[in-house]
Amino acid sequence: MNKEMEEAGKKLMELSADDEAWEIAEARARLVFANELENNAREQKGRTEGLVQGRTEKGIEIAKKMIFDDVKLELISKFTGLSISDLEQIKDSYRN
Repeated sequence: MNKEMEEAGKKLMELSADDEAWEIAEARARLVFANELENNAREQKGRTEGLVQGRTEKGIEIAKKMIFDDVKLELISKFTGLSISDLEQIKDSYRN
């Protein structure tokens, strides 16, 4: 058995003998676990927001090309998911 395992075993025995120390260690472990869950949730939210933003930007890029080719706004909206008012703003930006 390596030294770290021996020390961990000794610490476990010490904690097992002392209820208060055991409760403190358990509370710390729960806090670490809760923090990990929170961090994972934040990371997932960030990834999701990034994907949504990327898809929106790609839709705008496609819409610009379709507007440039004089495709009807209703058809562009159908394929990109962008609203007619958003497409009208994009179209107006080409005029200016």
